[in-house]
Amino acid sequence: MDTSASLSAGLTLTPKRGWLVALLSRMQQSSFALLSYSFGMFFPFIRDDLNLSPWQAGVLQGVWWLSTALLALPCGMWFSRYRPIPLISVSLMLGLPFIFLQGLSHSFWVLLLARFGIVVSFVLATPARPLIMQQWVAPPQYALVQSIGLSLHSVLLATAISSSVFLITFVGSWRYGYMALGVFFVLHAWCQDTFAKVSSNRSLT
Repeated sequence: MDTSASLSAGLTLTPKRGWLVALLSRMQQSSFALLSYSFGMFFPFIRDDLNLSPWQAGVLQGVWWLSTALLALPCGMWFSRYRPIPLISVSLMLGLPFIFLQGLSHSFWVLLLARFGIVVSFVLATPARPLIMQQWVAPPQYALVQSIGLSLHSVLLATAISSSVFLITFVGSWRYGYMALGVFFVLHAWCQDTFAKVSSNRSLT
């Protein structure tokens, strides 16, 4: 498999499919970031519901960043051999059961397992993002694509985080909040998987 920049070399404009691939990749990253930030918004409700101690709260907050720090390098080395679009699809699919498990958690250990599983699902797609930029985006437009992706990322997180407390208040439980996030991930994973199948024999024209 060619994972170099040869597929986009010579392009001066990113094709429409390249924009879609790049933005879906950014959406995957944004979706997992949303799970990280929403935990902070849900945490007061989770702490009271599960009667968590201060050290348990610290472990649950720290497992995301510590696991990412430990897994990013090996995942980047091991999974860079795989095609980036299917890798992102696998990342989303693997994360789904852990999102619902997080909403169903009734103990510290189950919640910790769910958060660790979500982190692993996210980090394994680490090499996909730069490879997608190399393979699908015209080099002169790297900065433009990244900027638009960051803007969409910020809008998604700002909207979701600011509405999280209202969501919990409306549905009556932080658990239903995670179920809603799970449904969002199901739709995202379906879109990503559908596009991955369509793109299996694609060209950049």
